[in-house]
Amino acid sequence: MGIGVIGCGNMGSMLAKAFSQTVEKQVWVYNRTPAKAVELSRQYPHITAELDLSNWIQNCEVVLLCVGKKDLPHLLAQVAPMLQEHQLLGTTCTAFSLAELGKHCKATPFLCVPSLTQHVNKGSILLSVPPSHTSSVTQLQTLFAAIAKPIFIQESQIRIFSDLTSCGPAFFAEILLTWSKAAANTRRITENEAREALLATVEGTLELLHSGMTMEEIQSSITVPGGVTSRGLDVLHEPLLQVFRRLHEATQAYAKQNNKPYQNCGCEPPDDPQLACQKVWPHAKI
Repeated sequence: MGIGVIGCGNMGSMLAKAFSQTVEKQVWVYNRTPAKAVELSRQYPHITAELDLSNWIQNCEVVLLCVGKKDLPHLLAQVAPMLQEHQLLGTTCTAFSLAELGKHCKATPFLCVPSLTQHVNKGSILLSVPPSHTSSVTQLQTLFAAIAKPIFIQESQIRIFSDLTSCGPAFFAEILLTWSKAAANTRRITENEAREALLATVEGTLELLHSGMTMEEIQSSITVPGGVTSRGLDVLHEPLLQVFRRLHEATQAYAKQNNKPYQNCGCEPPDDPQLACQKVWPHAKI
């Protein structure tokens, strides 16, 4: 069976490309604007673009809804009746709960939080399944391990884990950019020189970690009591702790305020999928 990706924005396109290059399965894509899906199918031979959902959705092991919270209720109303118990239905929209996802279809629901690092088949991808459907973990583990390191989490852990994995690359980039600017402000090196040095150091540090060293061992191997590294760590410790506490508080507050599903065109998914709103996905044929 294949993999279906509905929604060819940044996340959907990234996942479709990653699966097509690593998994020996057919990948079907569907998008509100057909041209995006067609272009993906032209670039990648294992991707097929379809306008009619009913032509392929029942042939999918996994169906991923990669759309925003405004689009998801109506799309779910169209897709859910086509799915069977043996299939898996996931969404990258974490404003939608597992309970809300599961009550509309027979398929096993799951939440999926990708990361930009899946462009290079690296990093982590977050997955959450209902406690009553743990049998699907092995199936999801096998599928997603081809493009990332799957991390299975509880639904209540999504926000904090997303900061570390999905938002993480942007946060790491900001740290390196800011450090480069601070080094350049000493007027002894340029910002580009600082960036090159930092990137090489990060690459080397990751290799040390991959070789089996822990982060604590790396610190202790470099630090001499009372030495320059020790002084630097003293400066970093408490301020960094406060910065990251504030970061998590800010992202948590934003998510709490904005993760309100069904705030769309005013209609919830109807019991009859034939009555689903066509404002959002007018090309869907059910």
